[in-house]
Amino acid sequence: MPQARKSTRTSSRRSIAFKEPAALKRLTQSLDSAQKALRELSTHAGRDSAQTTRTLYKDLSKFLSSAKRDSGKFTTALKKDFDQAQKTFKQAPASRSRAGSRSTRSTTTRTTTKRTTRKAS
Repeated sequence: MPQARKSTRTSSRRSIAFKEPAALKRLTQSLDSAQKALRELSTHAGRDSAQTTRTLYKDLSKFLSSAKRDSGKFTTALKKDFDQAQKTFKQAPASRSRAGSRSTRSTTTRTTTKRTTRKAS
């Protein structure tokens, strides 16, 4: 006689791992490519570039590095929010009570009136 199959599902509430949003991944990749392009531009400009150009390069470089750092912080904050929401979800009761969802219509009584028809003479 074949053995009965065991259910592979352990619980209806499984932990779901945090998955970084695709838009955030694209942002990080864009910041990386922008930093790479800025480095490439600085090598093309060389040391003969004007002081204004070098200052702008430094400013852009600082901006990109801080934007990349902040996007990392944003990812961490999203993960914390996700974990907190998951913890709150796990603490919620597994089944809802039916007592609160009863319709008020069943408890009220309706009165009906009888219609009379007149004969046409």
